[in-house]
Amino acid sequence: MGSGAPVILLEAGSMESSLIWRDIPEKLAEFATVVRYDRAGYAWSDPAPTERSGDNIVQELHSALGKEGIRGPYILVGHSVGGMYSRLFAEIWSCMMSRT
Repeated sequence: MGSGAPVILLEAGSMESSLIWRDIPEKLAEFATVVRYDRAGYAWSDPAPTERSGDNIVQELHSALGKEGIRGPYILVGHSVGGMYSRLFAEIWSCMMSRT
């Protein structure tokens, strides 16, 4: 929701859905594009096609963002284990950006 840069990626914690963010996305959407989603196997998402490793999870997020045409810069906001996935996403994304 929202529009423009930056893109704020909200990453929920373990065993949580995107609903954990309550009304935060709507408030942030006044200033930026906000992305909240449910990882594979959670809430309304399809079952996971791969092992639930950090690498697979962040690759799936990267692919989903690409399919939707959502480009950075990103502000990553992670709750609990979502913080770990956010850090891993940042590491992988920055490596990919340095190759281009």
